[in-house]
Formats: sequence, C-alpha cells, structure tokens
Amino acid sequence: MNIKERIKSVFVSPEPESNPIIIEPKMIKPLIKAVPIPMEISSVHQIEDRNATSVNDLSYGVQATSITTFRGETFNPYAFSTFRNLYTYSEPSFYKDYDNSTKTNPFSSMVLEYLMREVFSAGFHFEGPGAKPTEDFFVLDNTRNKIEIAFREALKKGNGFMDVTVKGKKLVRTRVLDPQYINIEFDLKTGDRKYTQQGTGLGQGPMVILKPDLLIHMMLREEVGVPYGISLFRSNIVFLTALMDVGGDIMAALKRVAYAPIIANLDLDSYADDAEKEKAMDAFATKLKNVQSSTNNFTIDKKHKLELLGQGGAGARLLPTNDMIEPILSVVLLNFGVPLGMFLQTGANKSIIDEQRAAMQRFYEELRNKIKYYVETRMIPYVTGRNTILVWNKPSITNLDVQNAFKIHITAFEKGLLSAEYIKEHWDIDDKGSTFANPNKPANANPDKPPTTGN
Repeated sequence: MNIKERIKSVFVSPEPESNPIIIEPKMIKPLIKAVPIPMEISSVHQIEDRNATSVNDLSYGVQATSITTFRGETFNPYAFSTFRNLYTYSEPSFYKDYDNSTKTNPFSSMVLEYLMREVFSAGFHFEGPGAKPTEDFFVLDNTRNKIEIAFREALKKGNGFMDVTVKGKKLVRTRVLDPQYINIEFDLKTGDRKYTQQGTGLGQGPMVILKPDLLIHMMLREEVGVPYGISLFRSNIVFLTALMDVGGDIMAALKRVAYAPIIANLDLDSYADDAEKEKAMDAFATKLKNVQSSTNNFTIDKKHKLELLGQGGAGARLLPTNDMIEPILSVVLLNFGVPLGMFLQTGANKSIIDEQRAAMQRFYEELRNKIKYYVETRMIPYVTGRNTILVWNKPSITNLDVQNAFKIHITAFEKGLLSAEYIKEHWDIDDKGSTFANPNKPANANPDKPPTTGN
C-alpha cells in the first residue's frame, strides 16, 4: 500500500456509531492536526517540494467535499469565476440544474411547492354562457392537472408548454410538452417566435415545427430579444445550492461535536526504514478497530500514547448560523413570494407576517392572471364560441387573508358602510333568512342616525 492509499484508508470514518480512528505517526503529524473530523475525503493532493529527499519530507493536503452539486460538479462556494459568468448561458442550459435542485434540495422544493399551493389551492371555475361545456371538457381532458404541471415547469424552468389539438375548430385534447425538447428562434425584427420540437417530445426523431396559434407558452419573466422565459430559480440557484451545502456542514458539525476521535501517537524510531514503519502503523490501526466503546480497554507501553482529540460534546460549541443564513434566506424567499416571518425562529410576530402576506398577495394575483389569460385566449375559444371567463375561487375561510378580509367586511357592515346583500354576494353566502339578525340595518346602528354617519 503506497502512502496516498494508506492516508485515505486511515481517514475513512468507521460506522456512524463508532469513533473515527486516526493514526498519528511523526511522519504525517502536521497533516492530522490540520484536518477537521468527521469529513468525507474527496481527494488527497501531494504538495510538491523540490527539496524533498524522502517520504518524510512530503506534505499532503486534504480537500473537503459537499453534499450537493452545481453544474454537474461538486458544489464549490469558492468558484467565483463560474458564478460571475452564469449570465452568459442560455436558460435551457440550466434545465438540468433546476430539475436536480427541486428534486434533491429541500430549500428549492419548499419555495416551489409553496408558490404552487398559494396559486392553485383554491381552484377555479367558469362563468358565462359557455361555462358548462368548458367545465365538461376540463373534466374529460383532465386539463386542470395539465395546467398545473405546465405552470410548475414555468416556475421552475422559466418556460412551460401546452399544445392544443383542434378538429373542426373544436378543442379535442390538450397536451403538456417537455421544455427541454423545445427549441425557440427569435426574430428581432418582427418579435415573433418560431417553435420546433425534437421528434415526439421525447428527444427522438426529426425536428417538428409547432404552430404558435395552437401552442401555449407560459412565461413569468421575459427580456427584450431573449426567446426563452427566465426562471425564478435563475438568480437564486447559487444561493439555494449554498443553503443546502450549509445544511450539510451543520449536520457534519453536529456529528463532530458529539464525540472525539481517538489519536494514537506511536514511537516508530526503533524501526529501520519507512516500509517497516508503515507495516507497524497498519498493524496498530487493525487493533484499534476494536476500540469502539467505553467498555474496551487498551494496554500499551509508555512510549506510545492514546488520547482523545478535543472533548467531544462536553466542551464543543457551534457557531450561531441563523444570523449568517437569514439575509440569504430572506432574499430567496421574497423572490418566490414566501413571507420570511413564517420561517424565522426569532423576531417574527403576527403583525409582521400579516404585512408580508398582504404584499405577497399581489404577486400571487399576478401569477393567477397569467393563467387566466392563457386559458381564456388559447383554450376557451376552441371549446365554446360564447363568452366565458375563468374565475378563481375564494380561498377557504381557514386562510388568514380570508379571515382578515371577512372581519373588515363585517366591521364595515356594522358601521353601515356595506349592505347585507353585498356581503352575501361577495362571500357566496346561501342565506335562508338567519344569517343576519336584521339584514335591513347594522346590528349596532343608532336608529336616530342614518347608517352612513360612522356609527
């Protein structure tokens, strides 16, 4: 076993419930003092020294790894040149990063699914002369689910696609298309987009031209002269990856302070050469594999020494990470319409959360209006020739925003500013005559004054 292989074998931690065992001979003593344990060793690099005359004069550096990846490689927070040049890449080149992040990174999944729930949880219905045939088609075609899938792609990748199949000017089917197989060419003079799809949408077969009038291209952000929509993850992907990387560091740090590794100092001066020293170290390492609990004892001579590195959980401390992570987390959450106060462990209160949620509602309404536009302009006209509109359902009364709005309406009614008829119509109340104590006037109105004087 050469020196590099031996170092790797020494630094590989045993089972999680076991103490890591480190052999510290004099020849690599400086290295071991500089290595944080536990850690995954991704590589061991030999540092060149032109004055080195033997293995004793060689130095080795250990590079830690990360629990996450970025652009197909292990995430490195010091890759500054890579981060600075991300703006030069087209949006489709990030599709795999977005997919990987939302599938493996809990922070990315959290912001994406939170936003999806806020937009779609209440559902929608149709109103107008063509509401019935439109609703029937959406049920038969499972269009609601398809819209959610396509819009999730738009949130994640900046581009979501659906095409419609029309026969005899009637919509017969909708289909979700995979963005990674859609190519877009942009005409700067006319501003028109030309869409082509690779094969059947599964990456196989020749390119097929898609008709723009039968294609729904969902985009949240557009830029002048750029054919593809811009993902919400584009400007946040580095921070989201860094948050997961920090999460891995915290887990490693917690495990590190839970125990102290065993350090064995061996007296190898009596061995004739490096080969004999390495043989003795390997033999002692084999014996130490049995030292895994406080019930084990070890007898050695006074020239050797066994000790613990640090005090483990007894005296170890972790740096306070919340204050450092909070600025990064707040920016990411705001970009995805998530009230920061819902996730802060300190300093959050109900009034702050209410203010943040009120501000976020405008963002949610913007997204719902985009979906409403796509449905009303690209689907409904092919289902029915009669005027029909998409109407978003009101959220459940358990929603805090709904509760606050309802309280405001009740207060306005009590002050004589709103009528009972308006409240019943606005909140879709099926009144059988017992909803209001006196529907003709507010409950606490002064009979000597008109209801609009501010009682």
